Amino acid sequence: LDEVLFDITHHRLPGPVSMHSHSCVEIVVVVSGSAVQEVGGIRRKVYGGVTTIINPGCAHMFDEVHDLELYNVSCSANLFEQFGGGMIFLKGRDERFSSRHPFSLFLLPGLVFCDIRHLLELMFEKYAEDESPKRQPLLRSLFSFFLVLLIQSYRPEVKGVVEHLLCMLHPDIQQILGA
Repeated sequence: LDEVLFDITHHRLPGPVSMHSHSCVEIVVVVSGSAVQEVGGIRRKVYGGVTTIINPGCAHMFDEVHDLELYNVSCSANLFEQFGGGMIFLKGRDERFSSRHPFSLFLLPGLVFCDIRHLLELMFEKYAEDESPKRQPLLRSLFSFFLVLLIQSYRPEVKGVVEHLLCMLHPDIQQILGA
């Protein structure tokens, strides 16, 4: 598409995807189904809401695929520099998109997952349309919003689904549960 946002694809995977890597950042958002994803030598079960930011050169694959639906967004490894230093307000943006971290895998909170899913549907629809003068600025705006939602929803302290759900509870309930 341009020097920042390269590609947006939507897949319904019928089976495994062999080990491969890219020269760009790949953001994978699982919409539904399940699989075992291997990224950087680590295997984890993925399902709706699980998102992986895979930095350039990090090998990854899918195995044990069951009705897996996902979106891939491919973008520049130095996308924030290409935004002209913009988005500096995003806490943790450099951590997620840094060669120091070959990948980041996390679960999107419920409402954020719904918002991101709808945003990706709209982005893919606009991306798949014929070229029009409004297409590129609209996709760039939607991509910016996608990045904001994605990065702001990342919680490095959350290790799994149970911990993730406990973090979303009111602090009084967390105290009662001993979380």
